[in-house]
Amino acid sequence: MKPPKFLSLLQTLPAESFQRFRRYLQYHAPRSNQYTPVMDFLASIHPKYEQYKGDLRGKIEEILLAHEAKSMDNKRRGNFLFRLTGELENFLAIEQLKHDPNTRRLLTLQALRQQGAALAYNEALEDAIAELAKQIDLSTDHNYAQLRVFHEAYYNTVNNKLLMEDYGLVYLQGAREQLHLFFQKLDLKYQIELESRGKVVRSADTPEQTVSTPTLDHIAANDAFFQLYQMVAALQQDPLNEELFQKLVQLYRKEGGKLNNEDQSILLKYLKNASAKLLRNGSSLDNLRLSFELADLGWRYHIFDVLGGYTSMNFLNYVEIAVALNELDWLEQFIQSSIRKVPKNQQKEIESTARANLYFGRKQYSEALICLRDTKSKDEQLELRIRMLYCKIFYEKEETGALLGLLKAFDTYLRRSGTFQPEIVQGYLNFLKLLRLIVPQPQRNYEKLEKLLPITSPLFGRVWLEQKLATKK
Repeated sequence: MKPPKFLSLLQTLPAESFQRFRRYLQYHAPRSNQYTPVMDFLASIHPKYEQYKGDLRGKIEEILLAHEAKSMDNKRRGNFLFRLTGELENFLAIEQLKHDPNTRRLLTLQALRQQGAALAYNEALEDAIAELAKQIDLSTDHNYAQLRVFHEAYYNTVNNKLLMEDYGLVYLQGAREQLHLFFQKLDLKYQIELESRGKVVRSADTPEQTVSTPTLDHIAANDAFFQLYQMVAALQQDPLNEELFQKLVQLYRKEGGKLNNEDQSILLKYLKNASAKLLRNGSSLDNLRLSFELADLGWRYHIFDVLGGYTSMNFLNYVEIAVALNELDWLEQFIQSSIRKVPKNQQKEIESTARANLYFGRKQYSEALICLRDTKSKDEQLELRIRMLYCKIFYEKEETGALLGLLKAFDTYLRRSGTFQPEIVQGYLNFLKLLRLIVPQPQRNYEKLEKLLPITSPLFGRVWLEQKLATKK
């Protein structure tokens, strides 16, 4: 059987395109023994391709005879040629896109689709692809056909990294590195978009399609976005790594000024999401300080998005963060400007409690007690905050008798309450236990007490206890 269509198409290729087709076939064709003789043949004629073009028919027939000798019947041989011809047609269609103004956009579109399938966040990427597709001129059947051919040619490519490096971007030459970097930016952008929708990214969902993100060693080491992206990729693998988050923020502050507005926006959004995860999972004081200091990046009020909105407890969470970080002047302005965002039926008691925390931070304990005594609320969560602040004030005033009585009453209140989750109750009980133990007594082994700190909550009580223990060594 003669393959006139395949041969006629193959003979139209110039030497440079022939080389690219050989690479394309190597990485894109199915891993089948049927393709091995063809690949060997193409490799053998590559050095003198122009000389052999007139004798290609005979060479292909020799390959077919070799297959026939291996008991390939006509039907199987015909199917093989059909697939081979289809591969060449796809290749030629892609070649025609070289000078198309939409080529870069199409490449980006397909790269997003490949990455999306590999990393299992298809939903966000499908939306992104739909938006990109709208930007491509699909008003004519010709352009639509180009898009379809391009998509089909790459869709099933497992070795997409090799294909993009060895064939897909060869003809773009000068744009090669920029496109690689552009892919990484879009990849990060839509991962962030997915996280903002509350989706969970689990590459294990599609184990057969998982493809590791290419390491782009050829991109200049001084590319600010690339350096930051590499660290972001590491943090995505270990989202609760506080040390890595701190390094990322420091690198952003050093290199962020080199980025354009779009890149800055992408990374700022990612860092906010990263800080949110750390805050939700219980963060150290150092990390709280970093999150709070991001105010110079325009994030200080982002804490309410992290904590779930302007609820009364979230407002107090932020107040206590500011006290722990000694941001007292800012806190006073914050209370004045933001208390109106708290639900109206709780504004009075929340403002009194917030100002009590402010006075406590300024060591104005009498004023703090006055604010607490003016606070009247049936909210049990607020009651926990008020009781804890009373304990800290009496400790600082060295009123040991009143403090021990308050600790006993607080302990009883917690144990009899059926409102709070067990882990919350236990965290407060640990706080009371430690506070009772650090009440001034002779020959106290404070180093032993430090071992209890990690299991003490809430965080802002633990921070305060750490400071008290540090003064007793």
